[in-house]
Amino acid sequence: MRSLQTWRSQLNQLTGSIPAEFGDILELQELNLGFNKLTGAIPSELGNCLSLRSLSLGQNNSSHHDGLNGTLPASFTNLRQLETLDLSGGELSGPIPPSWVSLANMRRMSMAYNKLEGPIPNGGWTRLEDLILSHNNLTSTIPRTFTKSITLKILDLGYNRLQSSIPLDFGTNPFLEELYLSHNSFAGIFPDLWVNATSLRVLHLDGNNLEGTLSASLSSLPRLVDLNVSSNRLDGTLPAIPPLTSIDVRANFLSGAIPDIYGSLPASQRFFYGNSFCSVPGWCNENCDDQECVPSSSSSSSSSSLYLSSSSNSVSTSSTSSLSLSSLISSSTSSSSASTLTYISISTATPETTTLTTSSSTSTSTPTSTSTSTSTSISSSSSSSSSFSTSSYLSSSFASSSSSTTGT
Repeated sequence: MRSLQTWRSQLNQLTGSIPAEFGDILELQELNLGFNKLTGAIPSELGNCLSLRSLSLGQNNSSHHDGLNGTLPASFTNLRQLETLDLSGGELSGPIPPSWVSLANMRRMSMAYNKLEGPIPNGGWTRLEDLILSHNNLTSTIPRTFTKSITLKILDLGYNRLQSSIPLDFGTNPFLEELYLSHNSFAGIFPDLWVNATSLRVLHLDGNNLEGTLSASLSSLPRLVDLNVSSNRLDGTLPAIPPLTSIDVRANFLSGAIPDIYGSLPASQRFFYGNSFCSVPGWCNENCDDQECVPSSSSSSSSSSLYLSSSSNSVSTSSTSSLSLSSLISSSTSSSSASTLTYISISTATPETTTLTTSSSTSTSTPTSTSTSTSTSISSSSSSSSSFSTSSYLSSSFASSSSSTTGT
């Protein structure tokens, strides 16, 4: 047994703890005990296997077993030949030993879905290609070692408690292919320079506190196919990024029009709602909340859309002209307008923004419902006010009826 080089017992129903006697197999190069039901601590004696190149102990859990627990053995610092380490899916806790950065041959490391805490060690791991540490309790910032790495291809630090800003170096790294920083506490401005990240295929920054605009330089990335920046505080317009096959920008403050280039994506791979888009193509209706997105009325030359901000108490059109709500109500009943206005539709786009859409017709003299249009009547308590706010709108009563129409 002392000369054994490979031990593979993965995908079984093995129970109990990992025998410390594995540490006596000094020529062992590969040990795979993953996907079993092993429990207990990882024996420090494994640090005696100086020839070990691949160690896979991941996914030793089930509905009745919590998997491996305890802390990461400091003795693994001795495993200078180690290239692959999988300790994912357990109950491992405590910090990542800083001495592990001396594992210079490490190429792939996965310790996701544990309870690791503390900072990620900085320095070392100069040959690392894949690092997956998601779903832990890691804190502090992203080590600069990773942002400057010329070997790292996949970095997954999602679902931790990392903070500070997104390092700008990621946008200039031509080697990184997949970056997952979802659901941390990153804040600050969204990086605006991505032109040199020419190998980047996946970018997930969702569930943080990023602000600013989505950089137009994302459009220049030739391999970017998966973008998720949902649940941040991004504003501005949405750029067209031709290579994308999946996009999720939900729950931000984006405005303007949704580029038609995304119409070719499957409905299950495009998500835009929870923003303030002013023009929504018909193809994305299944992804847009009516309270947040108003379909474009460009198909009808006699219709227009108006948007009201509760902070300014004014309504603006796409031609940048504005008028107060009381003026709008007055104009709808005047002799010059009554022959063309058929309805006023009010919807709340964001907690701070209310959207009004009007449409023209010559078939009616007051805002009423017809067989070919949607009408919304505003109660007298609202229409007689000289000012308008979101709160007053929510408290006002109105009735609406709708049927199929064109140009709305």
